[in-house]
Amino acid sequence: MRTVRTLIAASGSAAIALTWLASCSVLTTVDDLTGGPELVDPVDDAGDSAAQSEGSTPDDSAASDAPGEGATTLDAAPNDATTLDSSKPDTSVPDTGVPDTSAPDTSAPDTSVLTWCAKETAAHLLCDDFDDPNRNPGWTVTEASNGTQTVDSQSSSSAPASLFVTTTTLATTNSIAQIARRRSLATLPNEVSFTYALKLEKIDLQAGMVIGTIEAPVPNSQSPYSAELVIESSGKPTLEEAVPSNFGPSTYTSFPISSALPTGQWHQVKVSVAFGAPHVVTISFDGAVVLTHTAGYQGSFNGSPKVSIGGVYMHGPSAPWNIRFDNVTVDVK
Repeated sequence: MRTVRTLIAASGSAAIALTWLASCSVLTTVDDLTGGPELVDPVDDAGDSAAQSEGSTPDDSAASDAPGEGATTLDAAPNDATTLDSSKPDTSVPDTGVPDTSAPDTSAPDTSVLTWCAKETAAHLLCDDFDDPNRNPGWTVTEASNGTQTVDSQSSSSAPASLFVTTTTLATTNSIAQIARRRSLATLPNEVSFTYALKLEKIDLQAGMVIGTIEAPVPNSQSPYSAELVIESSGKPTLEEAVPSNFGPSTYTSFPISSALPTGQWHQVKVSVAFGAPHVVTISFDGAVVLTHTAGYQGSFNGSPKVSIGGVYMHGPSAPWNIRFDNVTVDVK
């Protein structure tokens, strides 16, 4: 074992520490660290010894390879082979926004863009609000004689549009206007109800006009039984009933309605005919029943009913009429 001592002109604890270091067993010699011969400071107390060169002693070197008493054995385990993370660092800007603490939207869906018929929950046989030009509501016949029927947005019970019916001037009593939309039913129900919004914009008091009908064919007659809502020349609404006879003409009877339908306003009209026993006609304005009538015909029927709205029938002479319809429904029981 190689021992190196250095004399330091010092006293006390520093000299004791150096002496202790010099007396310890080390595994690596000074020669190993410097790679060459070792210069040893003189150790003569008198200080007159010259510096001398000292080589390595083979026996001492071999002795230093073996651990001595109290020596620490170095850990011979392989080095940590963990793979370094070579990915690029995250340079994204951190989210400094305020967290969303609002409550979830539990409101009902917006139905403001839906048409009136689209909002209806009842399953109608026919529904026409005249708002969707691409929708076929199921009218069977559309006719216009001495007048026109158009869809426009000048006025409506439910936006944006309504059916506008106008007649031409009828100069003589032989002149007839028929501007109507009709729907034929497939079978005879127990009851049919015909409901629509009505606005009388312009009327002529010289003549009355049929604005809505429910009719059904009967045996042994060329004419059907018919319940007609008429605006008379007085401007008052009336039920006009056509009762057919065997192989003869129908008999027309009028039944006045006390409630009015003022012009320039939208009103809801409902006409129902029960085909059971007895046959009954019921008329309502704006949700209130204004007439209940036991039909003058109580016989059988041999065909399917028809419903019509518009300027269904009017004879001259008469100045033009302007009428609007909206939100038409047909229901059966």
